[in-house]
Amino acid sequence: MKISVTKAGLQKMQDDLARMKGTEMREHLQALSEAREKGDISENAEYDVARDNINMLSIKISNLEERIRNSVVVTKDKTSTDIVQLFSKVTILNKKTGKNISYSIVTEDEADSRQQKISVNSPLAQGLCGHKKGEVVSIQVPAGTLELEILEIEEVE
Repeated sequence: MKISVTKAGLQKMQDDLARMKGTEMREHLQALSEAREKGDISENAEYDVARDNINMLSIKISNLEERIRNSVVVTKDKTSTDIVQLFSKVTILNKKTGKNISYSIVTEDEADSRQQKISVNSPLAQGLCGHKKGEVVSIQVPAGTLELEILEIEEVE
């Protein structure tokens, strides 16, 4: 399955991979070596933990390598502000609570809820994408159904 990422998102994944393969793996191998030096490995809990940590890190590395292989770099050309789409900043009104909130719709790897950046693959973004300013949309989310009015569509900075 292809994954949409920005150039910066791909670079972050590559940096994370290099860190995992480099310093993190060296640290885990060092811990394994130190545990092995403590004697009989058949009853050595430190050895078992160190070996498990290496296995978990190897799985993370493998998964990240696959994500990188399946990544397609998308560019943020001039984004239309006519409809909600990837790289849109959308201000919505929650009809139930009466509160306005703005979200930037970004690639999965750049999503950060603390910065109001949501993944284009999230239920909320999926429900908003393709709609225009002034439309009221009903979106099914894990907590129930949201009734949202699209107040503004801008380009993500």
